[in-house]
Amino acid sequence: MKEKNTGWLVFAALMLFGLGTFALMAGLADVVNHSWVLDNTIFGARLDWFWYGLFDLIVALGSFYAGWALMSGRVEGWLIGLIFATLSATRWFLLILAAPFWSLAMVVVWCLVIYALTKTKDSAV
Repeated sequence: MKEKNTGWLVFAALMLFGLGTFALMAGLADVVNHSWVLDNTIFGARLDWFWYGLFDLIVALGSFYAGWALMSGRVEGWLIGLIFATLSATRWFLLILAAPFWSLAMVVVWCLVIYALTKTKDSAV
């Protein structure tokens, strides 16, 4: 069933597109220059940079798909958006020691996306 896009759903979809772009750039940076990941995460050298970059790329693709699905009124966009918003908020917690203000800003925005998706759950599902 197609639904009308509410303000919160449009906000969540646009943030999923925008923040998916950030995740895509971060994933490419992880793969191209992995030393910053090793120096700036709470895991340090114990973190495999390839898998961390792959995680970012998967979050980016999932965010793009969820944003598209929300804008086109597909029900799975709500669930996929919620999953990838939670994963991305968790990802930014890993970098909170290296970039506290940026990480906090990203966590707040992802939490707003989670709020937007849960606020509109009744109309989405």
